[in-house]
Amino acid sequence: MAYKIVVPHDYGPESDHALTWAAKFVQDKGGSLTLLHVIQVPAPPVKMLPMIEILRPTEFPEESAKKLQAIAERLGVAAAVDVIETSDPGPGIVLRAKQLGADVVVLGISLPGRGGLSRAILGSVVDHVVWHAGCPVITVPVTP
Repeated sequence: MAYKIVVPHDYGPESDHALTWAAKFVQDKGGSLTLLHVIQVPAPPVKMLPMIEILRPTEFPEESAKKLQAIAERLGVAAAVDVIETSDPGPGIVLRAKQLGADVVVLGISLPGRGGLSRAILGSVVDHVVWHAGCPVITVPVTP
């Protein structure tokens, strides 16, 4: 079976590790990879209101796509790139993975992760994706 794998990438070493793992998986089992980057933007008060330039984060989608492509090339991985803007990364990843028809989402995580009060207050993008994705999610740990 050829798998369509989505790898959310935040430019960190955990994401690189997940991408390398997913590339090996695709090489062994067949399929395709999509690198997904989320640009977190403030939610406009009205959904159809265009982004006010002063509120735009320092990152632009076109630049992010180029950066993702460079990461894939550096790691020697053939991957499509996709960049989305959303006010909430967890639900954004889940929705985009569904729209892309992902069979699997692969996330890199660091061990030990955030826990206790910090996780209770801030939540976790990984937790949200694991609990809400409409497909299997594989977490690839990077140990210090």
